[in-house]
Amino acid sequence: MKNLIYIFTILLFSCNSKQQHQDILKNVDEIKVQYLPAGTIFKSYKDSIAISIFKEIINGKKENMKKDKFIGQIQFNQKGGTVLTAALTQGGCQYIYNSDTFTTRLTYRVGQFLNGL
Repeated sequence: MKNLIYIFTILLFSCNSKQQHQDILKNVDEIKVQYLPAGTIFKSYKDSIAISIFKEIINGKKENMKKDKFIGQIQFNQKGGTVLTAALTQGGCQYIYNSDTFTTRLTYRVGQFLNGL
């Protein structure tokens, strides 16, 4: 019984954490991508498809990843102001939310998007 309560608590916390991270991005209307490997490209996107693709990597996870080379950044903007900035590294991203650092692997869709820049 104790194990069941422990598992439920962990699941509840992880779902709540992901929801908090998605909530701060709920009203994002623009992303700005800086991508260095392709010759320092700066692009701005306001379409919902591009925004939803990059929202995939803001998920509240703290994945174990080696320190990779910085290759750019993503700014999530709402009404002209920056809501969140994520640093891109080879294979992942890192961002700070509520004084806590999160690292996430890039999803396939984000990788394909970046390769198309």
